[in-house]
Amino acid sequence: MNLVCFPNYTCGAIFCDILNQESSRVGANNNFYSAAHNRGKVKQVCDFTGRNFDPAELYELTDNLKIKKHRWIGTHCWPGLIETQPRYDKVINITTTTKLSRIYRFARVFYTMTAGLFPGVPKPKKPDDIFNWNQGFDVVIKDNLINIEFENWVNLTCEVKDSLLSLSLAPNDKHLLQRRKVWTEINDFLYDKRFDYIIKEWEKVHN
Repeated sequence: MNLVCFPNYTCGAIFCDILNQESSRVGANNNFYSAAHNRGKVKQVCDFTGRNFDPAELYELTDNLKIKKHRWIGTHCWPGLIETQPRYDKVINITTTTKLSRIYRFARVFYTMTAGLFPGVPKPKKPDDIFNWNQGFDVVIKDNLINIEFENWVNLTCEVKDSLLSLSLAPNDKHLLQRRKVWTEINDFLYDKRFDYIIKEWEKVHN
């Protein structure tokens, strides 16, 4: 079993799609309805820091999953706190260590909430209402783990593309680009003038 460890809003679902050669549908909240990316989510990780959990709960959950050995599943658990070997074959850690990664992540939450894509969720009164409880993932150094910086997915560097293809169950460049096309279409605000506005909102909180 392989793990994609990711803080919320950093593409855990699309990574699982690419790595498992699947095509999840897009839901009303512009997220991918990927079953695989939910399989490793433990109940305790409710504050989305990725650090407030009991590793034993994750181990019990994944040990009891009836899935093929080489499939990828997602979890919000930061891999710095878990035993990655020999329990898991390969692990991807989606990190948010750069300023641009953190802004991209903020943008996805900010746009989703202000656009009213989540029924019943009140729109934030100010930017820090979104991320005053949030924390990203740092780099982890382990033998069977690869760190992928979130901004490098948003801009699809050659390194990220090559890494995903090399780790995929059935490397398929066409499938990767097709899934990415869908993702960029629903996150088009990261690539136009709306992103300039979102940066200003982020700086109100972080400068």
